[in-house]
Amino acid sequence: MRSRPSAVSWTMASSSTSRAKKEREAAKKQRQSEMKGMTLRPGTDDHDLDIKTKNILRFLADGDKVKVTVRFRSREMSHPEFAQAALNKIVAAVQEAAVGVVERPALMEGRQMILILAPQRDAAKKAASAPKPAPSANAPATAAAKPPTNGKAAEKPAEESPATATPQPAPPAEPVAAVAAGPTES
Repeated sequence: MRSRPSAVSWTMASSSTSRAKKEREAAKKQRQSEMKGMTLRPGTDDHDLDIKTKNILRFLADGDKVKVTVRFRSREMSHPEFAQAALNKIVAAVQEAAVGVVERPALMEGRQMILILAPQRDAAKKAASAPKPAPSANAPATAAAKPPTNGKAAEKPAEESPATATPQPAPPAEPVAAVAAGPTES
């Protein structure tokens, strides 16, 4: 006669099956993003390019990534600017329709030029998770932070008495990059 499983093993078995069931349900709800492909030649005519662009826009609207490949043969290799112009038309149409962004710009790989486009929502997620850039070193600095350009020390204007002085607005705060550059002259 067989013994029944203990209560502990019974609950462990039921929890593992319920976990597997939850994983299956979650997998059904997920949508896998496919990589669709579109192949061109540098001499692809404008009408054909419009049809391919329309299909690319449809793929991006459906949530799929698109890999646009321009294949070169023989003498076409000497004129990659034709392929670049075609890819620029596609990118302009995608940005105008606001359905996708360039994930990887057009690069030559052997005899092919490849561009990868991603749906717009992927870009929004990446932008939200990306850290904000630090203030640029090229940001305009205040006049007090700039050293004199003629090599002479800056001349101090004559101070006015507080009674005759006109109220001046507070100077703008110095950017972080200017403070880190060193002391300023007053």
